[in-house]
Amino acid sequence: MILVIGGTGTTGRLVAAKLAAAGRPVRHRAVDEDALTAYHEAHGLAPDYARFLAGLDTAVAAGSEDRVTTTVADVTGRPARTFRDFCRDRLAGAPCAADA
Repeated sequence: MILVIGGTGTTGRLVAAKLAAAGRPVRHRAVDEDALTAYHEAHGLAPDYARFLAGLDTAVAAGSEDRVTTTVADVTGRPARTFRDFCRDRLAGAPCAADA
């Protein structure tokens, strides 16, 4: 398994706020594990797999992946970009949400 995490840690709430500031409406809504499991099941996932995915989300929210890795640089030979740089590159001409 290869864990790919960029050069800085980023949360869903942070990404949603920055994209919204750039005029791209995005909403981040935290839900508990049971609600997320029910959502996955309602959209066709098997109950065991739905619970597994929801459990991963809970673990990530609790900080299990609150780190950065060197994987991007190791694989590409270039350092990972920050979310700010990604926004600047991909949203050319739009206000840089990462500066909001």
